[in-house]
Amino acid sequence: MTRTSTDFGAAGPDADDTPRQPSFARAFTVVVIVLALICTALVVVTQSRGPRLDETRVDASAVTQRTDQQARLFLNESVSTVRSSQVRVTPTTPFTVSTAGTVVTVQFSRRLHSATRYSVAVDGVTSIFGSRDADVETSFTTANAEVLTLDRSATAGGVDRIVEASVNTVGRDVVYEARGIQAFASIGTDLVVAANDGGASTLSIVARDGTRENLLLPGPGLVRSLSLDAPTGILVFGFTATGAAPDPDERLYTIDLAGVHRAEPLKGADRRALVATAWGMTPGAPVVVTRAPGGTITRADLGLEGTTTTVSADSLTVGERSLIESAGTVRAGSDTARLATSARSIIVGSRALYTAPSSSRLSSLGVSPNGQYLTVVSAPVGARSDGATIAPAPVGATTLVLDAESGALVASFAGASLHWN
Repeated sequence: MTRTSTDFGAAGPDADDTPRQPSFARAFTVVVIVLALICTALVVVTQSRGPRLDETRVDASAVTQRTDQQARLFLNESVSTVRSSQVRVTPTTPFTVSTAGTVVTVQFSRRLHSATRYSVAVDGVTSIFGSRDADVETSFTTANAEVLTLDRSATAGGVDRIVEASVNTVGRDVVYEARGIQAFASIGTDLVVAANDGGASTLSIVARDGTRENLLLPGPGLVRSLSLDAPTGILVFGFTATGAAPDPDERLYTIDLAGVHRAEPLKGADRRALVATAWGMTPGAPVVVTRAPGGTITRADLGLEGTTTTVSADSLTVGERSLIESAGTVRAGSDTARLATSARSIIVGSRALYTAPSSSRLSSLGVSPNGQYLTVVSAPVGARSDGATIAPAPVGATTLVLDAESGALVASFAGASLHWN
């Protein structure tokens, strides 16, 4: 019997599809097997190599300026808990370690040295899936130490300059200049500048583009001292009133630079602005410690609590006590540094770390926030005072920056006022 076109049309699809189904199934099975083999191979390779480092994150500036900063090591897979005994930091510095998923965090207990290459090695890192041990190592270089210095004019009425520079590299930039600059502090890229103008003080916020905002003082008078806590924007200054109602006492006032720019008295028990013969503010808190003419010590917490209490010297921390006691010593590594009675040498322990030429005398010993450098003011013997209202210094003074371990001269800057930036 001869088939019709209808017979061919009806039988066509069944005839075409039937042989294709087994072929598709075989192809699909082959693909699945190949993918499984690839995945298995990748797992085998990964486990045979162990965890690998993908990225390291460190704030190269913050680690030199603040404690408890971190180096975060990002790995390519989640890893088992890493113990402190598995970690080595070079140069040696105290640290703690924590593990979370793919991240191993090394937290430094102290500020790190500037312009220094650090390496972090982690031994025996394993995946949570049981891969073989792997050793991971990374390194980073910390930022240069930046400073701001005040170079007062050697001649009366001359132009004073605030200069920005690096301890570790050459090159210096004048960021602000004016007559009569007495002191300054920095907040972000702005400066707070105290200057004398015609026998009275001015207090201004100066931007890098030259614009300025004059802050309103309690009245006519002189700013005698100045301190700024940059993280909170709290400015504290000592002030003596002149004019119609003169007051020879130095009273303390605060200005919240993050809020209303208005001077408010830092009040003591008598509800008047505290009178201080010595005072200072701790960084990052901020806490102000004052000593009154009669010896009374007041501790004012300018943080959220805002409490002011009369305290004994024994109740203060070592750092707080140093704000009102001129011990003349600073920490130099694991020892204490002081000026010799001759004012020509810096003594650390029982050895002379640095000795100035016979034509010079040293004063104002200090230390960098991370303890890496000592600073000291050197001036010619018999140099006259520059007569500044705040921190008068010898004319022709130079601030020396020394390595705290070796005593080597690292840098020198004109002037006697240096701020770590």
